[in-house]
Amino acid sequence: MKTDWNILLQGYLSLIWCQDSMSPNNQDKKVSNLLKEFKSKNEETEPLNMGSLLSAAYICFMYPQQAEFETLDFTKISIEKFSVSLGNFGDSKYLCRRIRNSLAHVRFEILNGVFIFKDQKPDGSDKFEATITYKDFGDFLNSFFHEAKKQYFANAKR
Repeated sequence: MKTDWNILLQGYLSLIWCQDSMSPNNQDKKVSNLLKEFKSKNEETEPLNMGSLLSAAYICFMYPQQAEFETLDFTKISIEKFSVSLGNFGDSKYLCRRIRNSLAHVRFEILNGVFIFKDQKPDGSDKFEATITYKDFGDFLNSFFHEAKKQYFANAKR
């Protein structure tokens, strides 16, 4: 996959939105005015965009060490919005592992608001491909994050 600089720029602009919103100079402004100013300065880019979604995917799937990622209980994470066009569908843990691999090896594409995740073994066998819309992937990531957070706090109390 070739770098899509637009996605990279959008993701970073999301961080700038957070920074601008927290600036003491903006503390008395309405959110709607802050948003209008931000979009005006940044080619009409929304703070929540394809780049911020990809950033969220990396923090959820790539930041946790493999061993910690594998200990999550994936049974409450819905994968119903994914469409698998190559390979096995599997359960939620299987699908999340394949997405993690796809992200780790940059074997994904984003075309017309659809994420296409691809994975395979190093020898090229066991090919896998799944798709999901931008909106549905955002909902999936929110679900994944909230379930991981819930499990983290439940385990922290033990």
